[in-house]
Amino acid sequence: MVYLEKIGISSMCNCFNLLVFNAPKLTQVEDNFLQNSSVRVKEVGPYFLSDNRTLGVFKADCLEVINNDFLPDASMLMTLNIPLVRTIGDNSLISLLLLKMFDAPSLERVGRNCLRDVLSVVRINTPKLEEANDSFLKNCFDLTEINIPKLKRGGDSCLVYANKLKRFDAPSLKHVGNQFLENAYELEDF
Repeated sequence: MVYLEKIGISSMCNCFNLLVFNAPKLTQVEDNFLQNSSVRVKEVGPYFLSDNRTLGVFKADCLEVINNDFLPDASMLMTLNIPLVRTIGDNSLISLLLLKMFDAPSLERVGRNCLRDVLSVVRINTPKLEEANDSFLKNCFDLTEINIPKLKRGGDSCLVYANKLKRFDAPSLKHVGNQFLENAYELEDF
C-alpha cells in the first residue's frame, strides 16, 4: 500500500488479524478507520497520518508506541483513545484544535513538540509520564487540570501559556528547562 493516499469512512473495520499497517503516503483518513481491527497493532511508524485535517476520532486500544510526526495537524480530532501508549515521538499531536481531554494512563515519555498548540484542551491525565521534552503542552491556553505525579524532567518551553492552570503538582519533578510554565498567568500553587 505504498501509494495509498486516502481511506474512507469505516474502512478496514473488523480486520482482526492485522499486525502491521504501512501506508507512508497516507494523507487523509475518515472516521472509524481500523475500528475493532487494531487490536494487535502495537506501533505506528513515522509520518503515520501526518497530514490529516479531517479525522474526528482515533482509537487504538492496543497501540503502545507512536513514532515521530503522528497527527501533527489533525485540527478536527475530538476523541483520542490510546490507553496503552507508552511513548510518543517528536512533533506529534500538534494543533488539535477541538480536543478537550487527553487521557493516556500508560504514557511514560513524550518527544519534542508533543501536544503543542492544543488550544482547547482542558484536562490532561498522564499518571505515569516521567519525561516531557521541549514544548510539551506549549500554547494550551484553556488547560485547567493536569495529572502528572511521576514527572521527573520537563524540557524547555513546557507548559508555556497554560494561561488558566491554577495548580501544578509534580512531586517527582527534579529538572525543568528554560521557560517552564512561563506566562501561566493564573498559577497559584506549584
